[in-house]
Amino acid sequence: MTRMGYAGKHAALLAVALVTALALAAGSPLPARADEAVADSPVSEGAVQEPSEEQGEKDPQSEPEGEPEEQPEQEPEPDEPVEEEPEPEPEPEPTDMTMLRFYNPYTGEHLYTADADEGEALVGLGWSTEGEAWTAPLSSKTPVYRLYNPYVSGGDHHYTTSKTEYAQLGSLGWRQEGIGWYSDDERGVRLYRLFNPYAQTGSHHYTASYDELVALKRQGWRYEGTAWYGMAQ
Repeated sequence: MTRMGYAGKHAALLAVALVTALALAAGSPLPARADEAVADSPVSEGAVQEPSEEQGEKDPQSEPEGEPEEQPEQEPEPDEPVEEEPEPEPEPEPTDMTMLRFYNPYTGEHLYTADADEGEALVGLGWSTEGEAWTAPLSSKTPVYRLYNPYVSGGDHHYTTSKTEYAQLGSLGWRQEGIGWYSDDERGVRLYRLFNPYAQTGSHHYTASYDELVALKRQGWRYEGTAWYGMAQ
């Protein structure tokens, strides 16, 4: 017999004794058999008391719930990297300049310059433009000096890489106008120098064209060798 059975039996016996005592005190007849009293007792062996309607079944939802479990904080998703537009590459620094050629029909002189403003001024004075003559480097170890003779009719320009000639002509009254441009130390394109012994102005001429060199020699110009060098194209 289980522990609960013993407890039920013991409770039943106590109930019988209580009923007997009350009957004797009241003068009521005792039950014929003790087991009947036990049977009539609200507690019998092995009986299990059902919960009363008032108690009812516990509502599992009415029971207080424990504290909710803390959810782990979700790390924010990293922002997608924003593609930055590449900065425009700086334009390369120029390394050369275009030499322009102009012609004075009144004196027969040719003038060479990289200065577009000077060329525009010459055109305004009646000079004609003959286009690009050659390409010169912006700098080199060999400068080309420019001089001007104001004593001849219409004036005359001269160009040389020789410091000695530059100084000598300066001592004779030519205006020393400094460095006009630079010769290419790589010796890309040869500039020929010619001299016209019959002219007072425009007596020297410079060209990168071999055909022009040959044509001028046929007309009596003297070839004086290489004047300087332009850059190869």
